[in-house]
Amino acid sequence: SYSTEGPYRDTMDVYETTSAPIPDDLHLSVEECLYAGLPPDPYVDAINEGIPYDADYYEKELDDCLKAGDASNLLLSFFKSQLEKARKFQEENDDWNTRYDVYVDEFKTELCLDLRRGNLVAFGRMLPDPDPAKSQAELGAKDLWFDSLETVAVPSKAWVSPDIDWSDGAIYGPHASYIWIYLSVADLLERYPPQTLIKPGAAYQIGGSVAVAGYQPPKQAKASGRGRPPLPWDDFHVEVARLYADGEMPSKKEAAIALLREWFQEHKQKDVSRSAIGAKLKPYFDTIGRK
Repeated sequence: SYSTEGPYRDTMDVYETTSAPIPDDLHLSVEECLYAGLPPDPYVDAINEGIPYDADYYEKELDDCLKAGDASNLLLSFFKSQLEKARKFQEENDDWNTRYDVYVDEFKTELCLDLRRGNLVAFGRMLPDPDPAKSQAELGAKDLWFDSLETVAVPSKAWVSPDIDWSDGAIYGPHASYIWIYLSVADLLERYPPQTLIKPGAAYQIGGSVAVAGYQPPKQAKASGRGRPPLPWDDFHVEVARLYADGEMPSKKEAAIALLREWFQEHKQKDVSRSAIGAKLKPYFDTIGRK
């Protein structure tokens, strides 16, 4: 919360966890499941339609009724019926989760490789100690919490598959740990255009953004080698991440543009316009550039 005196905290446990500070009860809608080629999430159906889903609970209730010995046949019949429905739900839910895990594993792998190769840049909070518990104790001794940590670009070398906790949005590495990691939706859609799943010209909501699939003309044989070669933007993004990671990124955008124009000229022998570099830098400065 905020007052004229500045920010204050109502409770002391708001950001004392490394888990991403987003709701943890989000579930895929029917439309999102169709988008991914999955059947509807059984858990959502169970919640919306009042289907019992906790088999352990009904097993315990049925067992208690049997032990009490004075439960009516109607009550026993009710718990048996609920238990049967809950077990059926559990089978369907386990099958759905298996199919979901197979589906997202491909994207986890692609994301990890692109982040490790510098094709994408992610941002997060670096813990003062690789061990989250030690970091919490260190910050707590200073009356600070995880939200006091500065947002930084996560270095590409940190993206090692066994160290990634996708559900927490974190990397718990042996040498450095990062929490509350996020990526630009615009960068993701540019890297992974959704036109293969959306009809040309159609729009689809992805998170808080709307993706519009543009018309993709059929590929034709290359007629000639003429035309301007593409600029090495992947290397550019790696250099920007390095500047942030090493604390060398200028606080003013114009100074950053000038610095990166020199980098293009020195390392790539390219004369890139200020406007082109400025457009690529905008997401960085909008998010972390002036902190």
